[in-house]
Amino acid sequence: MPELLNTPISRAVALTAIISGICSIWLIGDRSQEIPISSQEVHAQISLIDQQRQAIAELQRRMSRIESEFDRYSSVPENSGVQTLIEGLRVDLEDLRYRRTASPDLPLPIAHYVTDEADKIGGLQTEGPTVLQEFELRTKMFPEAICLVQGASPGGVISVEILDDWNRWIEVYSGPDLSHSPTSETWVECKGSPSTSKIRVTVAGEGGVEAVGIAVSDTVHWSMASN
Repeated sequence: MPELLNTPISRAVALTAIISGICSIWLIGDRSQEIPISSQEVHAQISLIDQQRQAIAELQRRMSRIESEFDRYSSVPENSGVQTLIEGLRVDLEDLRYRRTASPDLPLPIAHYVTDEADKIGGLQTEGPTVLQEFELRTKMFPEAICLVQGASPGGVISVEILDDWNRWIEVYSGPDLSHSPTSETWVECKGSPSTSKIRVTVAGEGGVEAVGIAVSDTVHWSMASN
């Protein structure tokens, strides 16, 4: 190895070998990762895959530059092993590229994981019928939290809005939250919201919301009937 470090090109090849080794460790580390379930985890995994592919591509470009400069260094002894090392690195890089794209031990493309089952948890589907309702309060108040009461077949809460003093609908919640199954009672925190006398709610499914409660201090004020 000392002979390989006598010229700039030899040092470049040696450095590339070190980088290639680090890249190999990076890829092997993926095998211990759990299969992603949520869309966020899948996208994070895809981002990591893209970074690794870019690293491999950069190593391949580095090898091409080294080979293109090789003829300039006539002082490199034929028996120094530089050419053998370059060929070995070529094989290693091709193996890394194959691992990144074909190995079953590594994360697969997003389409492999994002299925119909990943898009619904507890029977909640992201597409389907929805119900839009408005609830009126007996007086204006500053809500600190909003309670939504549904029936025996609750749907996921898609959005909760309040009407401010300038007749603008202000969204205080946007969903649905796919990490939890729909429940018959849902609380939405909205401290700091403007005063309102109307609440607009959109929920998935066909049952809709039966009642809306507005929490102010330690009291819950129930709305009048929905329109």
